[in-house]
Amino acid sequence: MRTVRTFVAVAGAFVVFSTAEAAPGQPGLTDQAPSVSGRPAKRVLASNLDRPNLEAWLDGFIPYALQQGDIAGAVVMVVKDGAVLLEKGYGYADVANKVPMDPQRTIMGVGSVSKLFTWTAVMQLVEQGRLDLDRNVNDYLDFKIPDAFGKAITLRNLMTHTAGFEELLKQYTTAGSVPRSLAEYLKAIPAPRRIYAPGSVPAYSNYGANLAGYIVQRISGEPFSSDIEDHIVNPLDMRRSTFRRPPPPLLLNDLAKNYGLASSGEVLMPETSRLMHATAFVPMAGAQAVALGFFRNDTNGHRIIAHDGDLSGFHTDLELLLNDGVMQLTRIAAAIGVLYLLGWTILGIAISAGAISFDVGTDPWMRVIQLIGLLTVPGLAVAVWNAWLTCTKHRAWWLMAWSIVIPLALFALLWFSFAFHVIGISLNY
Repeated sequence: MRTVRTFVAVAGAFVVFSTAEAAPGQPGLTDQAPSVSGRPAKRVLASNLDRPNLEAWLDGFIPYALQQGDIAGAVVMVVKDGAVLLEKGYGYADVANKVPMDPQRTIMGVGSVSKLFTWTAVMQLVEQGRLDLDRNVNDYLDFKIPDAFGKAITLRNLMTHTAGFEELLKQYTTAGSVPRSLAEYLKAIPAPRRIYAPGSVPAYSNYGANLAGYIVQRISGEPFSSDIEDHIVNPLDMRRSTFRRPPPPLLLNDLAKNYGLASSGEVLMPETSRLMHATAFVPMAGAQAVALGFFRNDTNGHRIIAHDGDLSGFHTDLELLLNDGVMQLTRIAAAIGVLYLLGWTILGIAISAGAISFDVGTDPWMRVIQLIGLLTVPGLAVAVWNAWLTCTKHRAWWLMAWSIVIPLALFALLWFSFAFHVIGISLNY
């Protein structure tokens, strides 16, 4: 029997390998995860990622992988610098009827990758001051999780999978065809046995993710699926995504066959996203760290956070390459502009105070400052590029405003420098 697996790759922003369904399901540590040897991994530079090279590689690899793995089909998506670089389907969503995998239409569940929606919903409520990551989860529930090892469980424990729950797959299979609500399910089954003290050992827990989803439901006052739609799916214009079971009728016809069942926007403030992506727990020296809801998967010097997911007949893998976007270059460009202004300010103060003679010894300083000023030229180009990407993707208004302010400031700085011969072929002062 064939299985359906969907691979969604997202580079420069994130990499996803995707396939099926979903369920709601110690701060201050360094963000540089060590390699197995304990030393920071050396970054390996690859050739520029462009569509022709990427598509040629995928066209050679994916069909071969589908054939060797007896896999019905796959979808690959690569996003770079906030824009889709490539999206392409391979194989079939329905083998019997020869329906091809279509990245625009085919609907697939994504398994545990959907937990990232749950964790994002948690962080939205943290952002609003309605949830506290370090508070006893019993304060948010209408039933009690017994304390164990003398410690209560917190949302931070749930998000880092360090609550200490034993994982029992039989808890996620039910007799009959009528699904229970999240509240009914959690109240009907006993809490899993606690085998580790909270905050001590990472042990993956679907039950913990369900608890977090129920807390979101109780605090927001909305059914979990409605909260996700209202505050994440709809704001991101994800019109062909849903947490509802069964899926809405409009999506059912495009659901990939289960051979076994197988935009842009801002839903969190930047500081909340940084908190969510930062290292939250390190299980041991040399091991990959855990973020809030994500798992660190640093490779070849790239800082990566990831999550995968599995259902019967489907597999999904999503990876975010955090430091590979144009925004990093824009920040560098802005820093160069500030350094340029700071250099002239310090030099002017030093001359005014008599620490440096205006007639003697200023040329080397001025040449260094002018060289820094020239670096703002490519910096301006990068900043304009970032502003274009940000505005065409219709990000939050303040992000678009800030992305426009930076190139305007750099342009004004360069115009002043050239107009008044601060930067020129020869020194004029």
